[in-house]
Amino acid sequence: MIGTVFREHKTKLFVLIMAFVSMLLMPLAIPDLHSLSKSWLTPWQAVFIFSNAATSYYMYSSHRWKLPGLFLMLATAFSVEWHRELHYAFAVLFFLGCIRPLVLDKRLNAYAVPYVLTLPLFIWDILVAEVAAIVVLLAYHANLLYLAWSINRKRKAL
Repeated sequence: MIGTVFREHKTKLFVLIMAFVSMLLMPLAIPDLHSLSKSWLTPWQAVFIFSNAATSYYMYSSHRWKLPGLFLMLATAFSVEWHRELHYAFAVLFFLGCIRPLVLDKRLNAYAVPYVLTLPLFIWDILVAEVAAIVVLLAYHANLLYLAWSINRKRKAL
């Protein structure tokens, strides 16, 4: 049981690192990228899809994060090239849907404040807003993963 838990933590940590690295590399590698969704139209498409699919799976596996995970998967499933309106609708629902689980978390709800503060940035610059919001989400999930790992480590020591 404990071995399974640690493997799961390693997998989630891998997903967090992959999401962070791909989010940083795509804007650096793709000139004039105005939104992470536009990477769908580039050779980075597979990275975008894989990162979002793994992240949405991770989110969907958590009770409070099911709806944002579903919205992220749907935003990924509907390409910005062929289904622009659906893609952006699900992307907006994803970013808005993340507010509720952040606020409802009793231990880590402080992450809700910086996350909500990133949302007005969408009016100014979509890419900057996406990156800022995702950094807050990644920090939250990394903190959550660390807390779960700490609890499991203490249980193992008993």
